[in-house]
Amino acid sequence: MNRDERHAAITRALSAPRDAITWIMGNEIEAIYPDKSVVLLHRCSLWGFAEAGHCRIQELAGVRSDFYTSVRKANGNYQRKAYEKNVWVEVEWRDCRFEVIKLGMEVVERDVSYQWIISDDEASVHQFLEAIKRWDDEVIGEVLVFANGCWQKNERLYDSIRRANFDDLILSPGLKETIRTDIQQFFSAQEEYAKYNIPWKRGLLLTGPPGNGKTMIVQSIIKETQATCLYVRDLRSDYREHNNIGQVFSRAREQAPCVLVLEDIDSLLNDGNRSQFLNEVDGFGQNTGILILATTNHPERLDPALINRPSRFDRKYELPLPGKDERERYLVHFSGRLDENLHLSQGEASMLANQTEGFSFAFLRELILSSMMAWIANPNRPFIHAVESTVPVLKEQILIGSHAGPAPEIED
Repeated sequence: MNRDERHAAITRALSAPRDAITWIMGNEIEAIYPDKSVVLLHRCSLWGFAEAGHCRIQELAGVRSDFYTSVRKANGNYQRKAYEKNVWVEVEWRDCRFEVIKLGMEVVERDVSYQWIISDDEASVHQFLEAIKRWDDEVIGEVLVFANGCWQKNERLYDSIRRANFDDLILSPGLKETIRTDIQQFFSAQEEYAKYNIPWKRGLLLTGPPGNGKTMIVQSIIKETQATCLYVRDLRSDYREHNNIGQVFSRAREQAPCVLVLEDIDSLLNDGNRSQFLNEVDGFGQNTGILILATTNHPERLDPALINRPSRFDRKYELPLPGKDERERYLVHFSGRLDENLHLSQGEASMLANQTEGFSFAFLRELILSSMMAWIANPNRPFIHAVESTVPVLKEQILIGSHAGPAPEIED
């Protein structure tokens, strides 16, 4: 089969209505390879399996493949990575060779893909897929992220978790210790739960305005417990969304004991999937060994049936904007991690704490970083002068943001 035939087959399939793409592409492949086995996969971690070194993917010579690129920030550096979209490749696994076609398309602002594996031996394909599934089930040095209707391993998020530290959290007196103790007692008390016939599961909800440590608490908890982490990024689907919710809880039960993270839970749930979610949390399924950690900036948007029933979220912890004492401690702590010329004294931090009422921890961090850049441009003046001159600039930004509504989230 020459490259023009391959291009023509892909073009004809992608030109069809979305509901007909798989049918047309399947007919194209069967016409080209009448004597071969063809297996259609809606989702498969083939490319992750290859990146882990378990098989080799080679683009077929002379066949143009379409890729899209994504720029992400990792370890302080911006990295560009290419993701396959419409490709026709050859796969080598053990002594087997397969051809794989992948077609990608955007559906309601998200990517959906279909893959066909073409081989002379259907049994070897199923062995190959079993190997991918076994690898997919292992979660070591990674976080499982659910997005676009499937689970994917994410080493970048795992690296971020490894850098998290409870000791870096500046919270109101006693709150950090209370949360920490709550988590530790849950994971160490499996026998006590069983002894008193209490379901060994727990749900915690962290609330409060953005930028005040909810994500850092979640990451610190995961690091300390060393439990498997499953992170739900979205529940959207071009199919019925309750299927995605079922997938999420089914995988969590398989991985238990584990931490199931539902960040910005108010954006995950809607009228179409809320009932199914409530049933999965405490209705039909047994969630033994699952700690659900959910966060929200908008608790008022959540259904009372979700937040006012202890069997769903047993404890709710509010993380408000930091008070003067927390602002002062944070400024000393964060500046103390920088070069000695940038350290703030206790007195300087106290003075700045009086000037920064209404600042979140995220804005306090930005205050130090912006001031550092201004000081680098003019290092002859004391650092505290650069900080003081930056305070009103950020105050204005906070004021504008409060009138404009919530700022868009930026994934770093």
